[in-house]
Amino acid sequence: MKNYIWSLLPLLVFSPVLQGRDVEWRSLPFQTNVTSSGQALDDSWSFSLGYFAGNFVPSDSNTEQWAEHWVTLDVSRYVESQSRFVGVWSDTGEVPDGKHGYIWGLNRGAVSPEWILLGGNSWTFPLPLASPIDPDASITWTTDTADNIVVGQVGAAGAHITTAAVAGAPYLLEGEVWRSLKFVDSELENPLVSGWEADPDGDGFSNLEEFAFGLEPLSPDAPRICPSTANGFFEFEVTKAEKVAVGYLGEVSDNLTSWADDGASVALIAETATSLVFRDLTALGTTPRFGRVQVTLLTP
Repeated sequence: MKNYIWSLLPLLVFSPVLQGRDVEWRSLPFQTNVTSSGQALDDSWSFSLGYFAGNFVPSDSNTEQWAEHWVTLDVSRYVESQSRFVGVWSDTGEVPDGKHGYIWGLNRGAVSPEWILLGGNSWTFPLPLASPIDPDASITWTTDTADNIVVGQVGAAGAHITTAAVAGAPYLLEGEVWRSLKFVDSELENPLVSGWEADPDGDGFSNLEEFAFGLEPLSPDAPRICPSTANGFFEFEVTKAEKVAVGYLGEVSDNLTSWADDGASVALIAETATSLVFRDLTALGTTPRFGRVQVTLLTP
């Protein structure tokens, strides 16, 4: 029971005045980029271009509030073999005037979060002219020209980028953003590889389930599921991805054919950023009890 809700609204918003203005945002290639403990960044890192909504101003003392104010414009995976990230974003005029652009780097799979957030005093909207001769020329925002380093460091202690340990959760990861981070362009064009019901690594979990449970779609793996009993009732805990646009629904059964998900049959009794615990509300007896979690892709 997987439900898909598709929104075409973002595709219908255009600005004829600013359409075609591109921002190339990137780091320098083949540099030493490390965490605060000196560990080299790897392919699990991603970087996002965006801004903060309202009057919110990010600082190293309010990192726990960043996610609720962050608006993502573009994302790029970190390419470990080249020690860099690079993205190109086309401005269609949706960013409010007066906003400042930022690049936010993070590793969602890290046990202890490490981030870097940097911007530039000239990284503003509306976009400045890159050339008076060609008003549609692209502009470039790079890590070496950033002069507003909110968290982390650039050009310190022999490293180009150094991330910092922080308190806080990452921003909500939308499904299409996750797909763009996990698949290259040729794979994105092939629904048998990158479609939500596809299982390209053959591990028995669809891409939607890989997204929901924090798995890797191109490497066989499985979520951690822990069944248990408590006070005469069957319970099951499952790990999940942190801050992803997915709905989770627990279901129970006594025959693996008919499943119940209503509030009189099953209850979510505990939840953390990376786990869910469901309780079967039918007391244990001589009949076996089973549980599962269905996931739904949520869209903005």
